[in-house]
Amino acid sequence: MDILYLCKDVLKIQKFRRLASYAGFYSFTTLVTYAYTSNTTRAGISRADQYYAAYPSGTELLTDTAKV
Repeated sequence: MDILYLCKDVLKIQKFRRLASYAGFYSFTTLVTYAYTSNTTRAGISRADQYYAAYPSGTELLTDTAKV
């Protein structure tokens, strides 16, 4: 009878470890997805490359010599 209880305890531990593993994977996937979508635009271009967005409209003509 002790072997039966021992096996049940082992199964409980394995079930808990599996649950913790799934929760960890879900958390990691959610974190990566959030970090990617909040740091990129719809086209997948990083917001750091869009430096004109920091200035008011029309200001880029003062600094971009290729348009002059």
